[in-house]
Amino acid sequence: ANSYTGGTIINSARVQVTNVGGLGTGDVTVRPGGQLWLNTSGATFARNMTLSGLGSAEAGSYGALRVNNANTLTGNITVNDHARINLATGGVAVGFNGVVSGAGDIEMRSLAGSLAYGAFTNAGNTFAGRWIVRDGNAVIRFASDGAAGAVPANFRSDAIILDGGRMQFASVSSGA
Repeated sequence: ANSYTGGTIINSARVQVTNVGGLGTGDVTVRPGGQLWLNTSGATFARNMTLSGLGSAEAGSYGALRVNNANTLTGNITVNDHARINLATGGVAVGFNGVVSGAGDIEMRSLAGSLAYGAFTNAGNTFAGRWIVRDGNAVIRFASDGAAGAVPANFRSDAIILDGGRMQFASVSSGA
């Protein structure tokens, strides 16, 4: 584990984290061209994150955030620009339990050969960007309407884009 207390800024590189203490204790910022790869299982990450971009070219543009296996992110996530999140979970969910905010777009994809779930649970989300779900194996779940952020209150025709992916609100599901 790392003991530094400052933040982590990732520019034009991939940072692979294999234990929950690998990021120190500060906030994490991933800028366009960078990637944070959480390559753990069953871990809880309590870091606030700011995400932008599609990921590092070296990593095949696998996303600003790449999560393997069932992990939980309890810190807040701010999306200032288009940010790709790739999940390789083998049919289990990644929990996004902190507040999601910002006006950028979140593009969710699956790297796994089986379903990958991104479960957004915080009813206080203020996210005002678009939810884009690509790939038939990617599923985005919202625990409530509020977990989708400003979408239900300020709905626009392109607020949710299902490009082969699926979306679920509580027990109601919609898919392509």
